[in-house]
Amino acid sequence: MATESNAAFKARALDLVLSEERFELLVGAGVKNFGQYAFICQYQPGSSDESPLLKVLGEIYTADVAGGELTVGERSILRRLYFESHTTAVQEMRLRIERQPDDTPKSIPMAERIERLNAFKESHCHLIMDYSTEPSHKLVDLACQQAEAQVVSYIELSMCTSRESEITHRKKETQVSVDQSGMIKLTKQERELKAEATGDLKVRQCMQRRAVAYHLANIATYQVLEKFTAKLFHYLTKEPIASYKPVSMQQIIHADRELWIQVSQTTRGKILTSTPKPIDEAVAKLSESTEVLYHLLPLPQSHQPKPTDKPKLDRSRSPRRPKNKGKGKNKGASKGSKPDLPANCVAKDEQGRNICFAYQWGKCQHPGPRCSRGMHCCWMSKCHQSHPYTSCPNKKP
Repeated sequence: MATESNAAFKARALDLVLSEERFELLVGAGVKNFGQYAFICQYQPGSSDESPLLKVLGEIYTADVAGGELTVGERSILRRLYFESHTTAVQEMRLRIERQPDDTPKSIPMAERIERLNAFKESHCHLIMDYSTEPSHKLVDLACQQAEAQVVSYIELSMCTSRESEITHRKKETQVSVDQSGMIKLTKQERELKAEATGDLKVRQCMQRRAVAYHLANIATYQVLEKFTAKLFHYLTKEPIASYKPVSMQQIIHADRELWIQVSQTTRGKILTSTPKPIDEAVAKLSESTEVLYHLLPLPQSHQPKPTDKPKLDRSRSPRRPKNKGKGKNKGASKGSKPDLPANCVAKDEQGRNICFAYQWGKCQHPGPRCSRGMHCCWMSKCHQSHPYTSCPNKKP
């Protein structure tokens, strides 16, 4: 990425105190970035013979051009710039070959980043780009990584952070790691920053920042991606059909994920930076596909019976509890019918305590002076001795 950046090449040449007039002569000769300057001749840095490089530079900076031939100081600057160009090209090639899928995205040069952002602001002057709507550097690097690998992958909305959150929430955590020799090392790594993707506005901003990042990576157009986002939120605001729920935010997120899955499959094996851009064509076509629209279908409402719909109980057929149960003479009687007391018999003794009815006929199986039904005594009036009614001497034959 750095070898192909014209802005980074110009910024480095000016940092080495090469005059802008001399740099424009180099650009006029077709040398605009590190990659082109690294292979301007067959000279290899470190070899003793640098005549191939000096010959090419002598053809560019002749006595007829502005400034004349190169001075000793300008020649040293161009030698150093050539050495850095060659080193950058070799290092970038090595990283591209040895790169692993789980490696962190490689940062693009700051000069290239600023140049692309300023060009985007000029071409989209109707947008207000501040630190809250501008995508973070990490998000832009993720999109540029896809451009370099030529493979589209879905970027979660939680990864679509803003430049504001990147500035204010950047913290480092100490982690323990083990190197190849088995030594324990303490390293500091930045805490992974997550964007809050809850609510209509925040989800909308995450999608907008992701569209800007893809545009800055030069693999998609902001207008095409923004058109699909507007379509999603149009479904969110539509009035639902009778007996159906409105489209939820979770359905919008699922439809967005499904689109990028289909785009990744469709653009596989294509050059993402070519014109017309494959991602733009895929998004425009797949936004109307059934796989995406399936997630935007309104769901039926769950029918819950109203309280008035519950069947009423027919209380006329339900058994009624006997009234005055356990009161007066009926205490201790069996459940159901009301027992009849013999003549001159009472259900309570003189102290008002209940008398066990089963004891009177010798059917109570609980020994002792009383049980849970009442006192074990005769229920004959003015008797109440410790014998059952069947054995009472005062009972009339």
